Amino acid sequence: MKNYHITYSYKHQNNVVIVDCDIEEVHKSDIKRGDTILLDNGDTKTICMNNLTWDKFLGRCICGDSYNIGRKLVKRVHNLKIGTASYYKVI
Repeated sequence: MKNYHITYSYKHQNNVVIVDCDIEEVHKSDIKRGDTILLDNGDTKTICMNNLTWDKFLGRCICGDSYNIGRKLVKRVHNLKIGTASYYKVI
């Protein structure tokens, strides 16, 4: 599977928030409760048992998404760090 590192920032209530993490693309069957995934809209979500469902036709669904019946890889997040610019000492 593919591994890479991302860093991005966004503005929240007049503060710049920096997100720094490692991404591992895995098959949907490798996701278990407690894992954190990166959604398509850029949000991170920690998976609980209520987010994992089984459908006879689609197979495992994560948060109601079949990930193109398993052909689309899920972005699992490792080493997630979220903070302000002062936390990262960015000038």
